[in-house]
Amino acid sequence: MSFRVTIAVRADDLDVNGHVRGPAYLAYADHARWSCVQAAGIDPAELTARRIGPVNLETSVRFRRELRGGEVEVGCEFHWGTGKTSRVTQEFRTSDGTLVAEVESVSGLLDLDRRPRVRNCSAWHRKPDEFHRGGHYGDDVPDHAFDDAGLAALYDVLNPRESSGDFEFYLPMIMAADSVLDVGCGTGSLLHWARESGHTGRLVGLDPAEGMLAQARRRDDVEWVLGDLSTARWDSVFDFAVMTGHAFQVLLTDDELRTTFAAIRRALKPGGRFGFDTRNPARRAWEHWTPENVWETTAADGTKVRSWNHAGPFEDGRVTFRTTFESPSWDAPQFSESTLRFLDVPSLSAFVAEAGLVVDEQYGYWDRTPVTEASPEIITIVRRP
Repeated sequence: MSFRVTIAVRADDLDVNGHVRGPAYLAYADHARWSCVQAAGIDPAELTARRIGPVNLETSVRFRRELRGGEVEVGCEFHWGTGKTSRVTQEFRTSDGTLVAEVESVSGLLDLDRRPRVRNCSAWHRKPDEFHRGGHYGDDVPDHAFDDAGLAALYDVLNPRESSGDFEFYLPMIMAADSVLDVGCGTGSLLHWARESGHTGRLVGLDPAEGMLAQARRRDDVEWVLGDLSTARWDSVFDFAVMTGHAFQVLLTDDELRTTFAAIRRALKPGGRFGFDTRNPARRAWEHWTPENVWETTAADGTKVRSWNHAGPFEDGRVTFRTTFESPSWDAPQFSESTLRFLDVPSLSAFVAEAGLVVDEQYGYWDRTPVTEASPEIITIVRRP
């Protein structure tokens, strides 16, 4: 055990047989966990101020020997992953080193305002002077910037359809397809543009953020579906599916990637195609996501808004960052936390092949240049055989 704390057994911790009571073991374990967290430089008050709080989901105790009094040394070791939970193992030993009990618990962090558990909870357990990282919310809860109606209304102002080249790249493929599914459609701008350009077939937009879909529903000649590919299902109905704006990168786990590719394959007609884009990890785009790079814009109602990102380190193929939005018209700034996964070409190709899809085209930028180490993008078009 990498961290240990010594606890004196109190008389009221003993049962009628003189043994330490079961609830006392849990209290000792809890005390040791908090001592470990604080010794690592994490202030519980800081978490509370950021509206994040710990939640214990499961605890098991294995009793090995009697503990009848005196002092007990409780060890504590955190086992981090990239999901919404962490595992903690603890050993209880007497002064002579005898193992008397083992405790294992599963815990997470709770968003105190919105109540879901925070994804990538390990990212929050960092010293405040290193980085105030955020997590990407769970599968059914989108980032605040997308779910909040006010911030969602700013999205198209901050990200106009002509700004990156992705819409112009995908639009001809959409126009050539009778039926189209836009996964993570956001404000629906791409499908709006398709209708404006004369598309007369079936257009479906899927997104988990109610705030974004409220913007999308400004047009009622498109089907708008609240949810994601784990909740919505189609069978062989689409000629083309698309994920723009690097939405593909919010798929953080291998299981999420497999679920998405399987659902896409099922939704496509035989011969149907799926286009998606992800940032090339070799370009290390996150190194430019710093508070020094500020975006300024004016909303439709005249409100002036500034925003910037603060990215953490690249770990296990993922980067967590926090976006700050502020305006002189607001009482306080607003924040949104996200985690993105970066995959290289070989990793992408493996998931595509596993799903029974075939890569038709792959580019390093919207001008259709090949993928190289210097390419900012990895743009992939796959086909269902």
